Amino acid sequence: MIQNSVAALAVIDRLKLDVDNKMTNLVTFKAFNKVLELKEIVNSNQKVTLMDDTHNASLPAMINAIEAFNKQSQFYKGRKIIALGQISDLGDHTEEVHQQLVSVLETSNADIILLTDDPMRKVMRQIKHPCTTWYKNSILLKEDLLHLADDDSFILLKSSVTGTPFPKMVSTLPSAFKENKNEGIRDFKSYLIKKGESYALICDGKVIESKNWVDSQTIEGLAPVIYYILAKTQLLPSSTVLKKWPTNDKKFKEGITIKTEELVESMKYKPHPSQIYQLSNLLFKNEQEREAAVTAFISQYELNPYASVNLTGRFRKKERQRFGIDDLYKILLKNQTLLFQTGPEFMFGDQAIHGFKKTEQGVWIFSSIKSSKRLEQILNRI
Repeated sequence: MIQNSVAALAVIDRLKLDVDNKMTNLVTFKAFNKVLELKEIVNSNQKVTLMDDTHNASLPAMINAIEAFNKQSQFYKGRKIIALGQISDLGDHTEEVHQQLVSVLETSNADIILLTDDPMRKVMRQIKHPCTTWYKNSILLKEDLLHLADDDSFILLKSSVTGTPFPKMVSTLPSAFKENKNEGIRDFKSYLIKKGESYALICDGKVIESKNWVDSQTIEGLAPVIYYILAKTQLLPSSTVLKKWPTNDKKFKEGITIKTEELVESMKYKPHPSQIYQLSNLLFKNEQEREAAVTAFISQYELNPYASVNLTGRFRKKERQRFGIDDLYKILLKNQTLLFQTGPEFMFGDQAIHGFKKTEQGVWIFSSIKSSKRLEQILNRI
C-alpha cells in the first residue's frame, strides 16, 4: 500500500503536476473493507487487533497477507496468531497450490497457526510449526481463538470470499471479542478438560440429573464408540493378525493373532490405539471409506460435526475434535442394549475418561473426567 502510494506520487511528479496538492488526497484515503483491514477491539480483559484480509484469496495474495502480518507483528506484545481458510476455485491445482503455503507458514512470525477447510488439512500434515491446528469447520476454530488470544494479540484472518464459511465466521469476531471474558489460556489442553467435565444420570431415556451439560466438551473423539457399534452390525472374520501400526509396543506387536470378538470388546475398556487401528482396518477398505462411514454415522445420530476427526480418536494437537455428553446421550438412546450387551460399562479416552456406566440408579454418561478416582466420586455422589 505504501509502495503504491509512493509510485503514484512519482508518476504525478513525472507528469509535472502539483505533488503537494495531490498529497492531500492521501490523508482521506481508505482501503477497501477486508483488505488487510486492521480492527482493534478492546474489552474488559484485553486489547486484540485483527487483520481482516478475507476480501478474496489467491496464492500471491495469501503470501502477501502473511508477509504483511510478519512486518506488523513486531509492534504487538501478545500472541501472534494466523488463522486461514482455503483458497477456492483452484480445481485440479488445489493441492499443489496450497502446498506452497507450507514453507511460508513455517517461517512466519506466528506463535499459533489455525487452519480450516479440507485443502488446509494437507498443509497441516506437512507443516513443522509446533503450534498448528486444523479444524473441520470454522465454528470450533472461532471458539478456540477466543480462548487463545491474550492481551495485545495480533491476528491475521485470510481466506477466499466464496467456497468457505470462514469469512462469515470472521465477520462475527469483532462482536465476539468485544464480549470475550477470556484472558488467553496458557495450558489450553488442561483448561479444556477441566472446563469440559460433565455427566448425567439417564433413566428410561430421560435425564434425571446432570452437570455442565451446555459446556460439556472434550479434546478427543468418538472413534472407539463408532467402530464398536459398526462392528456389531457387520460380519467380520473370527480372528485378525495385528499389522504394523505407529503405536505398536511390547504387548501389541506386529504379527500377533487377535480374536475379532476380543478386539471389538476392547473398545469398551480404554482401548490401546493399536487395537483401534486394527479394528478400523477390519471395518474399512481404505481411509476414504472410513471417513465416509464416520460422516454418515455422525449425520445419522445428529452429532457434532467434529465429534470424530482422526482415526483413533486420540487427542492430537494438529487435529481438533470435540464431543459432549449430548452426543453420548443421542448414541445411548439408540444403542443401550448393544452398549451393555457384554458388561455394564463402556469407557474410552486417552487424556481423560469418557463413556457410559449402567448402575441400579440408571445409566451414567460422562465426559472429560480427569481420573478413575474422580469418576468414582461422581458415581457415588461424593
